[in-house]
Amino acid sequence: MEEYANALFHYEQAIEVTKKAHQPDHRLLAICVRNIATLYNNMGEYWNALRNHKQALEILEKFLPANHLDLAVSYSSIGSVYLKMGEFTNAFSSCKKALDIGEKSFPPNDPDWATCYNNMGSVYFDTGEYVEAISNFEKALEIRKKSLPANHPDLAASYHSIGAANIQIANYSKALPLFLKVLEIRETILPSNHLDLASVHNLIGLVYHKMGEYFLALMSYKRALQMRKTCLPRYHSDFMYSLTNIGLLYQSMGHDEEALSSLIEALEIAEETFPQNHPELAKCYNNVGSLFDSMGEHTEAMAFFEKALKINRNCDLQNHSHFIIS
Repeated sequence: MEEYANALFHYEQAIEVTKKAHQPDHRLLAICVRNIATLYNNMGEYWNALRNHKQALEILEKFLPANHLDLAVSYSSIGSVYLKMGEFTNAFSSCKKALDIGEKSFPPNDPDWATCYNNMGSVYFDTGEYVEAISNFEKALEIRKKSLPANHPDLAASYHSIGAANIQIANYSKALPLFLKVLEIRETILPSNHLDLASVHNLIGLVYHKMGEYFLALMSYKRALQMRKTCLPRYHSDFMYSLTNIGLLYQSMGHDEEALSSLIEALEIAEETFPQNHPELAKCYNNVGSLFDSMGEHTEAMAFFEKALKINRNCDLQNHSHFIIS
């Protein structure tokens, strides 16, 4: 947080200097305000981010033509913040304005043009319109391929987004090579035990699991778990996610004892990590209960189901998906 405070101080100083200039550079002023907005966005202070992005847009609109690419960038940034705030209608409207302006002003290989498509794809993804999301993510990817080096993180991000959307529509054969591409890029730019690599291995394991490739899924899940063990404290939620996925995979393979061991360990971590009425804890109780039930141990199963039900009633849990993508 100290780094954010220092950056904020310097940006605000830059704004004051620009305002006091004999002939203020309005574009530079807008960029400084936009940088402050980005800083607030990274801090999770979305209202302040939105306020500053809108201020930057107002400055730009006073001296730029209506189809200038800087306006598209501002609208896209505003849409991205609205999305994080859960205001989907405003997010869509802002991203649409960005695309409408961008079609008239952006060079075809401009990275900011890719960001506009990516942000619109994120709006479609978060509203469950996955086919539209894929279309926009793919447009962003094509632009990034033309303008960025082959191992650039933004390319990995595009492959990841397209893969995630394909998972949602159960197009696993399309998702798999995309996540393998993400892994290939990130392995060239990240340390070998980086947690982002663990997350990709976990996603690859999930896809293999869904495709019925259980041995390959187990290998990927275990790689993710091993990486997390080297970087994280014992009672961390990522361990719970890894152990849950391994346990559910063993259950799919019919290896009930291995499944029970992993799911019980995941539950123990969840009990240490989450509050007593947390939805993730309910999922863990439900997973163990389901396994006991499939093993014919119905009394044991009932005890865990009742614990899950008690939490569900308290927090009105709606999501009953067992697979955890994290």
